[in-house]
Amino acid sequence: MRSRCLNPSNASYHHYGARGITVCASWVSDYDRFFADMGEAPEGMSLERKDNDAGYSPENCIWASLKDQLNNQRRNVRVTHVGRTQTI
Repeated sequence: MRSRCLNPSNASYHHYGARGITVCASWVSDYDRFFADMGEAPEGMSLERKDNDAGYSPENCIWASLKDQLNNQRRNVRVTHVGRTQTI
């Protein structure tokens, strides 16, 4: 998270920091604060942003499965039909 958003040498920086994805100030330099906010990652889960255009913060982050994360990518196309939205 920190490297992708803060380190221009990171291979994924162009997808994160370069497009304005930030890490909240309390998480940038304080792992204990991050841990207090998020807790330990449940098995099989990793950090996910609910809104892909917003930064990493307690309000925007959850622990999610790989399936959920793949479904939340910005390159996905979503279609809503009869009140139900799905990724195609």
